[in-house]
Amino acid sequence: MIDRLDGPIPAVPLTERETAAIAAKMVVMKDCDARIARLLTRLDQLADEAGLVTWRAVAVKVRAIRDAPAV
Repeated sequence: MIDRLDGPIPAVPLTERETAAIAAKMVVMKDCDARIARLLTRLDQLADEAGLVTWRAVAVKVRAIRDAPAV
C-alpha cells in the first residue's frame, strides 16, 4: 500500500518529441484552441508553473503545425 504523499509530485519536463506528439494529437481535436486555453487558465489558477510552461510549449507546437506548409 502506498502511503499518502507529502506534498505535490514534482514535475518532470517533457522532451521536445513528447511535446510535439501531444501537439500533433491536440491539433486534430475539435476546439483545440479552446481546450488549450481552458487548460492554461486552470493551470494559472492553480499556480502550476511547470504545467503552464508545458502547455504553452504545446500551444506553440500546435501553431507551428498549423503554419507549416502543406506537403
